[in-house]
Amino acid sequence: MSLYVFEDKARKKELKAKDAQKCNKGIRYYCPNPACNAKMFLWSLDGERTAHFQSKGEPGHIEHCPFGSENNFHSTYWKEEDFNADNAIEHLMNGKRTNLSTNKMSPKDKTTDDKSTKAMKPHTIRQIYDMCKAHSCKDSFNNQLIGNILVDNRSMFMYPRGVFGYHLIEAKCKRWFYDNNCIYLVSFTPKEEYEFELRFSDTKLYNEIKNMLYNNREYVIIVAGKWEKSDKFNQFSSKCNCKSQIKVLRQKV
Repeated sequence: MSLYVFEDKARKKELKAKDAQKCNKGIRYYCPNPACNAKMFLWSLDGERTAHFQSKGEPGHIEHCPFGSENNFHSTYWKEEDFNADNAIEHLMNGKRTNLSTNKMSPKDKTTDDKSTKAMKPHTIRQIYDMCKAHSCKDSFNNQLIGNILVDNRSMFMYPRGVFGYHLIEAKCKRWFYDNNCIYLVSFTPKEEYEFELRFSDTKLYNEIKNMLYNNREYVIIVAGKWEKSDKFNQFSSKCNCKSQIKVLRQKV
């Protein structure tokens, strides 16, 4: 599921679901993932859910495409109001949950079109990641630019001088990725522009994360952190205080 697609195979002309009209129905569009040739079509333009794009027919999405069925974000069922990315990432680093709505509706509950019953704002690392992936990096969520939340191959052009402050990063393990209570990752982008250092003060947590990543080193990793310049060129560092800051995806590097 995606809230935007491309009209052309070269992926130069973007179309957002919120800008789509009836004339866009029934037309094949291209998945935002350049490695995926899924046929994308406009859905729910006049339905009870907000308009979105999803694949239909063959070819479908490649395995574990971030714009496929594994992306559970749908704006109908998530609360945009009061979402603050910096606060959400800070809570992830502290191992705390954000102040959630008391409404118990599940995102999987599709029986209502009352937008006032949105369950909660995105608060886990996977929920925030899926929200960012569903949107174009040039789009906004509660007046916050998506590209300023998630550092990935789409938004890398927005970081010519480095990654500073609260961000989610999409990364992969370096060949030798751990040493002296630190873990080292690199951008999951064709040019591998930046390296990322995770610093641990808790040795037990360090060993848990190290072992988890070692056993999943062929997969894409997302990390929530507060990034600052390290002593090494093009390397940025963040503390890692809890497991809620890191998620291994099913997508292979």
